[in-house]
Amino acid sequence: MTNSNVANNSAWLGGGMCVKGTLTMTDSLVKDNSATYFGGGGIFLYGVSTLTRSTISDNTTTGAGGGILAAGGSYNVPPALLTLDSSTLSGNTAPYGNGGGIFSFVGDLAFVNSTIAGNSASGTSGYGGGIYVKQNDQPITMRQTTIASNTAGSRGGGLMIKQSGAGTVTFDGTLFANTGAPFGGGGNIGVTIGSITIAGSGNLEFSGPAGDINATFDTAPLTGDPLLGPLASNGGPTQTMLPGAGSPAINAIACAGAPPVDQRGMLRPDPASGSWPMPCDIGAVEANSISDLIFANGFESP
Repeated sequence: MTNSNVANNSAWLGGGMCVKGTLTMTDSLVKDNSATYFGGGGIFLYGVSTLTRSTISDNTTTGAGGGILAAGGSYNVPPALLTLDSSTLSGNTAPYGNGGGIFSFVGDLAFVNSTIAGNSASGTSGYGGGIYVKQNDQPITMRQTTIASNTAGSRGGGLMIKQSGAGTVTFDGTLFANTGAPFGGGGNIGVTIGSITIAGSGNLEFSGPAGDINATFDTAPLTGDPLLGPLASNGGPTQTMLPGAGSPAINAIACAGAPPVDQRGMLRPDPASGSWPMPCDIGAVEANSISDLIFANGFESP
């Protein structure tokens, strides 16, 4: 799917789309859909899926996974990688279930240059406002990603893992700023059964009390208010959250391994930073950068 809109649809499973094969979505929008029973307000997925420069927003379900329900690894279905590249999931809700933004059975998630913001699992027993993983049997990786302003009624405002599994969890250059988990804590990250150790480096956390439950980092993240602006059109094809002046996320980490552009297609690192070697910002957005006029919007098809 390219340059497509899927909007204002309803079904008991996969309100906007139910995909049992491979999904490749580019420069597209899935918005204002609803799943009235099982889940996947925006999209229900069984197979390998890659979303690039796309937006999943304002979808809802009375079940699990307000934005996306990734069912790979369940119901005798093989695990299936879900990749978000330069994409935004925002404003999706699961008011009676888990996983406001994404519900995943086994993990198998890879996010880069993406924003998970303003999603909610708002019921008093709701877990995983941004992302809910039933058991991380497959890897979860996040690189230069922003997970902010997500809320859960019980635990795991940003990320909730019900039970730790064999899959690794690796975050690099990722920003967590979630405070909503009033009953069970874990405003950013919560694990209910077992515990996880997060590999990677160059991350930043900001939250209220009990920001993490049963989750530790191999390399301690930076802390402090990232001074994020609201989700808005800051350039590029998807909405993002721009760190404000004085944010501890700005020019905070080395750029080794970071993508050469940010979510908007702006250069990373910022050539105007005035430092050498030039540092990078934490999260999906390289604040105050300039557009790479040649490559920012990708390549045309031959």
